[in-house]
Amino acid sequence: MPRTLRGALAAAAERVAPDMTAQNVGNTLNAYSKLEKAAAEMPRSLRGALAAAAERVAPDMNAQAVANTLNAYSMLEKAAAEMSPSLRGALAAAAERVAPIMIAQGVANTLNAYSKRRRRRCHRRCGQL
Repeated sequence: MPRTLRGALAAAAERVAPDMTAQNVGNTLNAYSKLEKAAAEMPRSLRGALAAAAERVAPDMNAQAVANTLNAYSMLEKAAAEMSPSLRGALAAAAERVAPIMIAQGVANTLNAYSKRRRRRCHRRCGQL
């Protein structure tokens, strides 16, 4: 994807983030997590706008949106490092709320996301990353 297109899409995502639904937030974060260059160039302002949107919609997330959002954050190192305690709490509360109705893939994705976060923190403390 050309750099100018990445920039234009980042600006568009930041512009619409305040109106995003839970699915929009999860899908956008998930798409960025799969685009290495776009993820590396994701502006701090966009990361902040998506974090604010995720926190706003977390209470309305269904099981798939929770799993997708957590999984995406687990792959977006800068965005994950900037997660506020209130966003982490909102996503954890959403995961707990929908856990009883998660399908196997959602359970696996959620557990995988938390395991990646934990490994990353451990590696940083131990000086391995």
